[in-house]
Amino acid sequence: MLRACGFPLPDPPPQAGEGTEALGSRPGSSLMGAKWFGASVKRKEDPALLRGHGRFVDDIHLPGTLDVVVLRSPHPHAAIRGIDPRRALALPGVHAVLTYADLPESMRRQTVPLLVPNPAIKQPYMPYCLAKDEVCFVGEPVALVVADSRYLAEDAAALVDVDYEPLPAIADCADALKPDAPLAHRSASSNLAAHIALNVGNADAAFAGAAHVFREKIFQHRGGPFFMECRGMIAAPDPVTEALTIYVSSQGPPSSWLPPRGAARPRVISPPPR
Repeated sequence: MLRACGFPLPDPPPQAGEGTEALGSRPGSSLMGAKWFGASVKRKEDPALLRGHGRFVDDIHLPGTLDVVVLRSPHPHAAIRGIDPRRALALPGVHAVLTYADLPESMRRQTVPLLVPNPAIKQPYMPYCLAKDEVCFVGEPVALVVADSRYLAEDAAALVDVDYEPLPAIADCADALKPDAPLAHRSASSNLAAHIALNVGNADAAFAGAAHVFREKIFQHRGGPFFMECRGMIAAPDPVTEALTIYVSSQGPPSSWLPPRGAARPRVISPPPR
């Protein structure tokens, strides 16, 4: 179990007429078919959080639970020459240290699936659940440490000896396309994953007939959600039915959780605010 994370899930977007003003009443509010662009939307999740009634994965305590800490790569790019868990396993209360070699055969064969495959992606590099013999970003999972408590698991994770061979790394997407840029993956032919050509209307004619033409290079940062807590999960197996119940801080629907072939679909619960 990972107890370091979780976040309350928001209610569905309000419908027309809710909030401090009618949704869709401002110009452009119906852009892309949505009804709340430009509207002042009344928040629904705040009262529970302000009263201290927020419910997170870390608030769920099941009897007999063990804690898991993920040992992650400190390098942006490195080869893994070996992993020695013996010092960690020597600590009382440590139950296991799992690496790529300990994964089921199906997980060693298959990387994390690409959710939206596209034929334009010529190099669909996806990570394994645990790094095999190469890490390609800081924070890539390398091992799982299972112990009686999170504190003990964190102490044990610091004792796992990973023999890294640092490799050249690249962090800027534009620089990564230069001819002499280091490869993000050792086996890649280049850092270009996909080339997608876009052609909307007659752009050449529009520029030729424009009174003024400006050139500008724009750097767009990567956007992402920032939660009150990080991701977390509790997995509760039933030894009688062999069913698995998962409590997870996720905005993804339970239908997106696909079990391994031949296994039963798990029951997935995202704790809402109380």
